[in-house]
Amino acid sequence: MIKIHTLGGYNETGKNMTAIEVDDEFIVCDMGLHLEPYAKYQDEHGMKNLTKEVMLKIGAIPDDAKIPKEKVVAIIPSHAHLDHIGAIPFLEFDYKAPILCTPFAKEVLTTLAQDVHVQISNPVIALKNNKQYKTKNATIEFIHVTHSVIQTIIIAITTKYGTILYANDFKIDKTPTLGEKTDLEKLKKYNVLALICDCIKAETEEQTPSEAVAKQMLEDLFDKHDFSNKTIIISTFSSHIARLKSILQCAKKINRKILFLGRSLAKYAEAAAAEGIEFKEVEFLKYGDQIRKQLKKILDKRHEYLIVATGHQGEPSAVLAKVVTGKLPLKLEKGDVVIFSSTVIPNEENIKNRNTLDEQLEKKGVVIFKDVHVSGHAARHDLKEFLKLVHPTHIIPAQAPEFVQKHLITLAKEIGYPEECLHLSYNGNSIVLSSVKQKSL
Repeated sequence: MIKIHTLGGYNETGKNMTAIEVDDEFIVCDMGLHLEPYAKYQDEHGMKNLTKEVMLKIGAIPDDAKIPKEKVVAIIPSHAHLDHIGAIPFLEFDYKAPILCTPFAKEVLTTLAQDVHVQISNPVIALKNNKQYKTKNATIEFIHVTHSVIQTIIIAITTKYGTILYANDFKIDKTPTLGEKTDLEKLKKYNVLALICDCIKAETEEQTPSEAVAKQMLEDLFDKHDFSNKTIIISTFSSHIARLKSILQCAKKINRKILFLGRSLAKYAEAAAAEGIEFKEVEFLKYGDQIRKQLKKILDKRHEYLIVATGHQGEPSAVLAKVVTGKLPLKLEKGDVVIFSSTVIPNEENIKNRNTLDEQLEKKGVVIFKDVHVSGHAARHDLKEFLKLVHPTHIIPAQAPEFVQKHLITLAKEIGYPEECLHLSYNGNSIVLSSVKQKSL
């Protein structure tokens, strides 16, 4: 018997956690944070008193109370984004099961645990692509897939009933700027009983552009505009190693030294360096006093630098907001440049914060470039091709509330899936899977 227990990421975007029950074993895929309440709590209280109980109370981690911990045989984060890996330090100690992840995710997890003063109690096993891990009832494999953080995987759990594919988050990038392409040939070979699938962009008709497009957008920006004698600040996702590498190349072209300001930038860059992706030419400044001291030093020669700063969502506690509000000594003047190589994650808090930040920048006469970015999520065209490629019997949309999940359900119906094979879900729900044969699409 196969049951899918949807524990987090089905009422909201983020806080991802799914438990797959195979007869008498459970395999947990992802243990993620809900970033909005987590960030709000941090702003108010810092890193103090971050316990499981507090995190559950504020809705920042999944509620795993219904899962029989003694029956869990593996915990597997699909990648190193906080909404997929960030709850592990708060939840894993209740389990006695190995944490299987990529080498990069292992590095990030180690740092996350240190940040909250926790020691991971279970063994953390770095499993490379196409290597197998066997339990009594299942064979687990990692299949490389492209996304906005390196070493993202689709988790394949093969059982006597068929294979469960956990594909949460991904896109199919045929020209990635860093790392391998998605292993489509491998994915074709599975007899897929169920696909648990990223649906964030299922409403968007387009094909998601390659990361090579974002790289070209950045290069075009620097080719077409004269930024000499201007302060330049770029803000992007700290985990987006490929994007950070593209930014470095742009900085070199205009002969600027590079500063990375903010702890999360250093955290992900250090994890990447452990995997051989180094940022030797970058000066990292993690903490407020460090940043303040260095910015004072370069104040009269800031036009010699390209500054990468945290805070693209407008977070008041991040470096960029502190620069804009004068809490850090880097005075922005009319004609200076701020580039957002990112998009606003659409929740109420982020939208409000970014609107405030944009207004403050505009009042100073700063030139703003927005959305110099491409998504890391598969859009409708990509999802249609993916469904045809892996041909699952059952489809379970994930990483979004029900009204977003419905876009993937509608798409599946358009290509011939019957109602009984399509499963909207919510946090705390369980889905029993039959082995109904799906007709050819």
